[in-house]
Amino acid sequence: MDMAEEKISSAYDVIILHASLPAKCIYLKRGYREVDYIKIDTGHGDYLCADVMEKKVEGDNE
Repeated sequence: MDMAEEKISSAYDVIILHASLPAKCIYLKRGYREVDYIKIDTGHGDYLCADVMEKKVEGDNE
């Protein structure tokens, strides 16, 4: 995760991702915050749910 965040921060100011419920606590511990929630109807009464997580990063994105 550190390497991925470092690479992303070299080009962007913010990292945005979709996190499943089991992964959400990992991202919260890494400084992400919940900014939205998505619910996708997959048919037959099933849904795919995820939190949209965001983390502002400092990088060399000039």
